[in-house]
Amino acid sequence: MNGNMMKSVCRDIGKALLWGAYAAGGCFLLFFMLGLVFGRLQLRTGLETARTALCVLTAAQLMLLAGALMLRGKRPAGFRASENGWRRRFAVIGPKSVLLCMAACAIVMTAAADALARLCPA
Repeated sequence: MNGNMMKSVCRDIGKALLWGAYAAGGCFLLFFMLGLVFGRLQLRTGLETARTALCVLTAAQLMLLAGALMLRGKRPAGFRASENGWRRRFAVIGPKSVLLCMAACAIVMTAAADALARLCPA
């Protein structure tokens, strides 16, 4: 791989991780607030609710990734990277790699929520 290609791969992975952080962060905030409201304003309840929601999000992403990997590289008839603007956002990596990066961010955010929930008093 030459330097320009490596730079494009790193930039694409960074974008995918950023998208994953946005998605996981949004899910965390939404369910944290719902946990606070319905948990009588207890911080631990909000964190546990957010952690559970992030676990479900991560499981869904990983199941979707497993299904995509079972296709063994065959693209569905409706997905053409050049026609739908995929290459405007990601120059090198494909949808499976983006989904993997997003799932990795959700796993990290789940671990952080779990660690914070364990630090809060009961």
